[in-house]
Amino acid sequence: MSSEVKRVQDGFPDELAKRLDFTETSEYVIAKFKHFQPTETFKQVVDIVKQLGGEYISAGKESHFRFKKALAQKCELCGKQEKDVQYIVGIFQHLCPNCQTLADKTIERYVRYLSTLTLEAFMDECRRVLAKLEEATKQ
Repeated sequence: MSSEVKRVQDGFPDELAKRLDFTETSEYVIAKFKHFQPTETFKQVVDIVKQLGGEYISAGKESHFRFKKALAQKCELCGKQEKDVQYIVGIFQHLCPNCQTLADKTIERYVRYLSTLTLEAFMDECRRVLAKLEEATKQ
């Protein structure tokens, strides 16, 4: 059993977990009832699913509960696979915590640099950066 499946299964009391089959896909942990359950049991499971951040997928006999896995993503700066990679708007879209800190410090230094420029030099720098961004988006 993977750590993702165990994480979800451990979120249920034993008496409810025994009534569910837990499987996984590349993106989700799936929980299905082994047999038809009374309404009260269904409501208890739905409450726990919501607390665990899951959702109910109504699909007739294939109805199930699913939980998004905490998938590792690749940092676009250093290339490390980490689960804490964040989506960042801008040139780099996914950064790990270390690279995010580095990017923040670089941005702070750049903003300080920009504040020392005359208005004309600042506008030239803005045009230069915009041209680079346009070039990067064409690729």
